[in-house]
Order: sequence, then C-alpha cells, then structure tokens
Amino acid sequence: MRYFPAIFTLFLLLTFSYSAPTYDVIIVRGDIPVEWAVAQAYAQRERIPLITVENGHLTEGAMVELMGYSNYGYKRALIVGGKEAVAEDVEDILEEYGYTTVYRVEGWNRVDTAARFATHLWDKASQVILVDANAEESAMVALRISFALGSPIMFVSNGKVPESTLSAMEKLNTQSVLIVSPHVPENMVTILKKKGYKVEIIGERTKINKKSIKKSIELPENVKLAIFFIFGSLLSLSLYKICLLYTSPSPRDLSTSRM
Repeated sequence: MRYFPAIFTLFLLLTFSYSAPTYDVIIVRGDIPVEWAVAQAYAQRERIPLITVENGHLTEGAMVELMGYSNYGYKRALIVGGKEAVAEDVEDILEEYGYTTVYRVEGWNRVDTAARFATHLWDKASQVILVDANAEESAMVALRISFALGSPIMFVSNGKVPESTLSAMEKLNTQSVLIVSPHVPENMVTILKKKGYKVEIIGERTKINKKSIKKSIELPENVKLAIFFIFGSLLSLSLYKICLLYTSPSPRDLSTSRM
C-alpha cells in the first residue's frame, strides 16, 4: 500500500477543487414571494439561514441574527437583488460584523437576477423549475418541488421563456424542464421541445405526487473521477500482488534449485 498516500492526496485535490461557491447566509428582499422563493430554494438545499430585509434595509432583529452568525464563524454572505431591493448599507453592515465575503447577485430585472443566481450557485442542473415571474401562488408550489429535487427556480414572463433563462439552462446542461403554472402557452412548450428539453407541466389541476418527484442525488464529476481512480488503482495493486504470489518461486523451489 505504499501508493496509498499519493492516491489519497489526489483524491483530496480532485474532491476539493473549484466548483460553485458556497455561502453561510443569504439576504433577500422579503416582500416579493417569487424573489424570496428563488433564494429559499438555495438556502434549503444548503441548509443555511435566509435573512429578509424590509424596505431594502435590515431590521434590528435581522442585524442581531447576522451578528450572532458571525460570532459562530459564518463569514460568507450572499445578497440577492440590486441596491433597490437590498440597500447598499447592508453590505457595509455585513463587513462591519466581520463577514469576509459579501457577494451580490443582481441582473437587469427579476428574471435576469434569477438566471444569474442559478448559474452562480449550481454547477449543473439536469432539471430546472420554471414559474411565471408574477405568479406568487405558483412560486410557492415551485418552491415545494425545489425542496424535493434540489433544482433551481427560474422565471418565464408574458408567456415566453426569456433569453436570460434559456442561456442559464444551456450553461447548466439542463435536460428537462418543470413548468409550474395554471396556464402554459402551447408555443412555449413547442419552443422548449424544439431546443431538446423534456417538458413537464404542473398546472392548476395537477396533483403533485410525492413519489413521482424523485430527488436526484448525483455526485460531482470530480468526485466520481476520484472514486474511479482510487478503486481502479486499488484493483490494479491487488492484481499485481496476486500475480506476484503466483509467479514468484516458493521457498521450496528455491531450496531445490540450490541443491
């Protein structure tokens, strides 16, 4: 097993190589459910706290909470939305409390922000959830599905799939799309299918079957490669020792050859 240290070191390097960034706490506007749902999908997946602002600013309770998290080692904060949604002074407060990383994800509008949010925090997403950018009730259903799948939520608008959403899906290597909406235009479905996506619709009368929503647990490609390399190396080493065992002369053969 003299090769084990080198193999183990390679495993660590592959496992902890760069991937999508992670955060300890996330801050988002709390008075718009669809935006809150997008952020909550990530917070739930990573099991991290979600802090909401009121009128763009932190409440006294939120500030106490953030200070407490910092005291317990939370140092990476993510802000979702532009400065109109989450005021600039929130960044100053976070830095004052000792957060070493404060990153803001923002786009031209709500749709663009959600797309950038997804590509920033997911390495890939074989399935994504699409919901109308103005449909609060659909956003809550989409969030429930996201909890099960671990998939990002992105937006459609005015019966169309915006270019920013399509671009994000391409970057995430998306294969299938779940549209959560009581009314889905046929042309939207047609366009998505022409682009090669499998489309499923959760509508107003659709009963959500928990058994049909399977949580896909996929290891990152670098971890798969590391595991494959380790087991392959161990197998090769075992075969090598077996070969030595059967090809090396026995002590009796050696004694006979000396006579």
